[in-house]
Amino acid sequence: MNRFNDILHSLGIDIGLLIAGIFSVLAGLKKMIQEPNTWARLGYIFTALGSAIYLTPLLINLLGDTVPENGGYGMGFIVGYSSKKSIEYFTQSIKLRVNK
Repeated sequence: MNRFNDILHSLGIDIGLLIAGIFSVLAGLKKMIQEPNTWARLGYIFTALGSAIYLTPLLINLLGDTVPENGGYGMGFIVGYSSKKSIEYFTQSIKLRVNK
């Protein structure tokens, strides 16, 4: 089990955010089933998981001290569930910071 955690850590994956991403996929099953084909459904799954795992730390960094210490996993769920909108938000936020 420790080796598995080491592999996840080397990929930059926090196990808690991974679990939050899995739950966000489960919560979005109705949305996912409406996708027209298998590739679109897989895209939804990977977008939700990737958003929860990799965008949540970025969001916590952008929001700074306004995020409670134990709120990261809940935020990971929300980011994963709203994955497409989350990516749009991050893109706009980064553009605003770069253009300052």
